[in-house]
Amino acid sequence: MRLRNHQIKVSFAIALVVIALLFSSTCPSLQAQTTATFSPADKFSIPAYNGTISFAVNGSYTTAAMQDNVWTFTDLHINGFPSLATLKISTENSNLTILSYRIRNGTYLIPNESLRYSIIGEGKASVNFGLSNAGQYSDADWYVSKAGRNSTIFLSLGHDYVLGNDGTLTIYSVTGNISVTHEFLNGYLGNTSNLPFYQQHSVIIAVALVFVITVAVVIVIRLKNKLDSEWQRQNGEDI
Repeated sequence: MRLRNHQIKVSFAIALVVIALLFSSTCPSLQAQTTATFSPADKFSIPAYNGTISFAVNGSYTTAAMQDNVWTFTDLHINGFPSLATLKISTENSNLTILSYRIRNGTYLIPNESLRYSIIGEGKASVNFGLSNAGQYSDADWYVSKAGRNSTIFLSLGHDYVLGNDGTLTIYSVTGNISVTHEFLNGYLGNTSNLPFYQQHSVIIAVALVFVITVAVVIVIRLKNKLDSEWQRQNGEDI
């Protein structure tokens, strides 16, 4: 009887140890999933740059940390919009308010993601979506625009903004409502580096062929019309 009770106590102790180990292993994951919320009243300041980051609406994030005068938000969710895995953003001598983050998957348009913000002050800002292959398409998959009164103004690369090798867009002295857009050319075009030349440039070749065929048809039609006119003129003179 005593041996049985001892066995029960040992089994109970082992069960407690197993439960404790399981609990300790799950606690970090639970803590990693906790989120913090923000509102338009919250300010993420950058004292060394005399800048401030804020949001136009409520939202949440997993972590928010400033390093080298850049705020990095992970698992950022702005209410009413999709989540953004990583956003690195900074501003100098300006107050920047993040308005929205959108993802567009149009049937006839290249899919893209776009961050829209409003900025007052000097207008200098830096934005990074956490991408590392910024130069893959020689800046062709990025553009920055500004909302005008009756139209959209597209800013000039090299003059109004630059794109760094680490995927950071730096916008200079541009105030107002700004949109930073990244087009998903990688998924839209696919990786064609290992394909033959004619397959890599199939679209260009197809357009060129259509152009050549069109010109040839026009030449044939003109030549036929000229021959018909000449034949009619000669027959008219013979009659």
